[in-house]
Amino acid sequence: INGFFYFYRKADFLNFGEMTASMNCDVTITQPTIFMKLDSGFNLYHHFCDFVNLYASQHINGSFNEDINIVHWDPTNSNYFDLFEDVWPAFSKHPLSYLSKYKGKRVCFQDAIFSLPPRMPYGLFYNMPVALHCHGSTFFEAFNEHLMDRLGISQDQFDKDIVRVTLLTRSTQYRRILNRDELVGAMKRVKILNVTVVDYKYREMPFLEQMKRSHNSDILIGMHGAGLTHSLFQPHWGALFELYNTEDPDCYRDLANIRGVEYFTWENKELLFQQDKGHHPTLGEHPKFTNYAFNVDEFMRILGKAVKGVLKRRQERTEIY
Repeated sequence: INGFFYFYRKADFLNFGEMTASMNCDVTITQPTIFMKLDSGFNLYHHFCDFVNLYASQHINGSFNEDINIVHWDPTNSNYFDLFEDVWPAFSKHPLSYLSKYKGKRVCFQDAIFSLPPRMPYGLFYNMPVALHCHGSTFFEAFNEHLMDRLGISQDQFDKDIVRVTLLTRSTQYRRILNRDELVGAMKRVKILNVTVVDYKYREMPFLEQMKRSHNSDILIGMHGAGLTHSLFQPHWGALFELYNTEDPDCYRDLANIRGVEYFTWENKELLFQQDKGHHPTLGEHPKFTNYAFNVDEFMRILGKAVKGVLKRRQERTEIY
């Protein structure tokens, strides 16, 4: 990362010459290789900074060959803790490898590129300034279709008069929905809603199953958190309802906008109940570190707007195809 910022400040690029026999290589890699400096492997939002920028790098390189070698640019001997390793086959048929495997050797790569860094200034996804009212990136739409195609995730048949709603619940200490059952009951009384409640625990639901569930969710509802990154996998006509943004308004609103799904969030703070002021371990009071309850009528009003938009957009999209 530090090296990247050095070259960023220098506004310079390195071009490497052709390999020659005089290089005395201990190992020669002829397979096309992509070097990546990876972000956090246990946070869905941050790890998809990697995958989005890897996909962009393949566009820049003009190749989507699956017979490639992806190397984590990390010289340590520690393995990369990856909760979402099931996504790698969308990019390569080979497992992720590590720079440390070449330690102490002179290695020559015949065909190699460096992926766009996940957190580069003004980069894709993370640190990307989104213009007000900017909505619907064809790049992110293509990214969605690329993942679904390569990972074999399909859109199930659905009733055109039914809207599939998935509520993401949390079993964590904070940002739980205190009156979840009340909200679910209200939704289930609406005949056109098919409501599912899920807790995306990686130990209980494999990640590809999570992706398929989200891909077949017209409306995704949840508290602010990395789980809302699942909006990347929703159908093109989908909607994301971030119940409450916990005073971090840009993150998932911007992600939904560039993905091209409609975004909704809580509008009237007087109609939500905050359990307490929050208990961050070092910062003290913080709205992300507490739990919430929501006025049912207001919840259903906002959901109604999302339902109306989904029905309209879904009809338009399905008529196209």
